[in-house]
Amino acid sequence: MPVDKIRSEAEAEELLLLLQKFYGQPVMPLGRFCKAITTWMQCIVQNNTDPELSKTLLHGSDYYTFLNEISTDIEKSNLLGRLLFAREPLRTKKCPIHKGHWNGQAMFFEPCPEKCGGTGWLPERAEDQGFTGVLIREAREVDGRLQYRDPKTKEWIDGGKLDGDWDEDDGDEV
Repeated sequence: MPVDKIRSEAEAEELLLLLQKFYGQPVMPLGRFCKAITTWMQCIVQNNTDPELSKTLLHGSDYYTFLNEISTDIEKSNLLGRLLFAREPLRTKKCPIHKGHWNGQAMFFEPCPEKCGGTGWLPERAEDQGFTGVLIREAREVDGRLQYRDPKTKEWIDGGKLDGDWDEDDGDEV
């Protein structure tokens, strides 16, 4: 059933319902799913920090203090970008240069000759190009700070202080 153009939100929702029926599970745009996860995390934190809500049994009391860190890791995860947005399979071959460790230098400044994209892992298929969620055309380091050129305005933008282990493993191994 080819669809040339979806003409309305209602029509898009009808198509989602058809996909849900086909797959036998909910189908939704990734942005909607991510918003739901973020809302869930916020509710867990609120349930454990709001004096009125925290008077009874606390759901998530063992882990709610870590949700902000987990949220940050999810948002910056190159792995999740590749799996969800680029629809790449999990990379299983270590880059012979970076040996499974993230490398910011290879991601932003000097492309890896093995084409790992700075992830430390080689693409499984030749057509896999990765997805970082960040479009940096040009970047540089100035006085220990990352700067990148805005692709639209061409102005240099401060990206923050580099923490000394800029090209080392940041915990997102794959």
